[in-house]
Amino acid sequence: MVNKRAIRCILTAEPVAYSKGVDMSGEKNPRMYDSMAQAYHLIGKHEEAAQAQEIAIHLLGDSDEGLKEEMSQRLLVYSRAAAGQEPACAEGEKRAD
Repeated sequence: MVNKRAIRCILTAEPVAYSKGVDMSGEKNPRMYDSMAQAYHLIGKHEEAAQAQEIAIHLLGDSDEGLKEEMSQRLLVYSRAAAGQEPACAEGEKRAD
């Protein structure tokens, strides 16, 4: 399981550096972008979360339909949060303030 506090600390300190690191690494791993999307969502950067999640889904393609469905559900949560339509936490997630 991802340590949400650690991710929040990293992204709060250097969100641009983290994003650039993923881009510059040339890594095309959908899970890397999925993790980045979750981290952005946790710190309230919902638009960035949705963008990263879209990239994750694109990179995943049709290789894992179960994971694609999970990622699509998270994208829906991030997009709604970005539009101010839902609380910032996904189902089952507790807000750590």
